[in-house]
Amino acid sequence: MKPDHGVLKDLKTFLIKDIKHRELIPFIGMSEEELKNIEVGDIVERMLGFMIPDPKLVTAVDEDTITCSFWDFDRKTGIEIDDEIPTKVSYIRRVISKGNIRGKDSNAKFD
Repeated sequence: MKPDHGVLKDLKTFLIKDIKHRELIPFIGMSEEELKNIEVGDIVERMLGFMIPDPKLVTAVDEDTITCSFWDFDRKTGIEIDDEIPTKVSYIRRVISKGNIRGKDSNAKFD
């Protein structure tokens, strides 16, 4: 049986199990509308492990996905899409800046 480190409550609220303290930690991600406004060149804050801020440059967007170089996120929930990892490991918390002052270079500092 695979461990369940997260429970999807609805599209806005996700509960993660804090392994060390064995309790549920709620988080409220960006709204679907806010996620739909993310564009190529924006810098977003990925929350690695739901706790560690990790800035990423948005390199592509489509109807269902926000891509930041090697990382894909669901456009409705902001949660990372990773078929190789059975649990949820990160999400987009917020947009740090709109547009990219360095241009749309996928090798920018934030990748």
